[in-house]
Amino acid sequence: MINSQIQPNRWSCLPTAFAMAMGEPVKDIMDYLGHDGSEIIWPDLPEPKCRRAFHPQEIVMFAFMRGWAAIHFELNPQSVIIDLEEEFMRITDGLINSDYMVALNTVEKIKSGIYTTVVDIQALERLIIANRGVLVGTTNNGRDHAVAWECQKIYDPNGTTYPVEQFTIREFFILKKFRQ
Repeated sequence: MINSQIQPNRWSCLPTAFAMAMGEPVKDIMDYLGHDGSEIIWPDLPEPKCRRAFHPQEIVMFAFMRGWAAIHFELNPQSVIIDLEEEFMRITDGLINSDYMVALNTVEKIKSGIYTTVVDIQALERLIIANRGVLVGTTNNGRDHAVAWECQKIYDPNGTTYPVEQFTIREFFILKKFRQ
């Protein structure tokens, strides 16, 4: 059974969801990481997107150190040939307006370099039902969010619980204990 925890701030749903799924205090994750995600690194973006927040990889490392395997699944996995944003900046650097449109057309052609892998959605649904972990996706009101889940019940870091059908899953992490 998952014990609910309340996320300390708006940008800490990911570590709080992992903490709940592992039965660890979220403070222990933040202490291990050495930050609370509050640093403003993109001042032009609105709250909470302007914050450093957390990358799943740093929390996966904490999980591993505590004896948990975090197995990552994407519902819409994609492979990209190049970094489109970096390529666009390279192409448009120093261009005048007429050349800018030519560069934009080039980037549109580059986008065809995205390959989407088809996944067995029913198999992923069975994994979700049979395990516990962290779901990353979108709430019914369109907000990016991370939640803990066990079976078909979501434990939201805001303190509520609800059925998994009320959350649009983009990716998820199954958590399995491999060491005590």
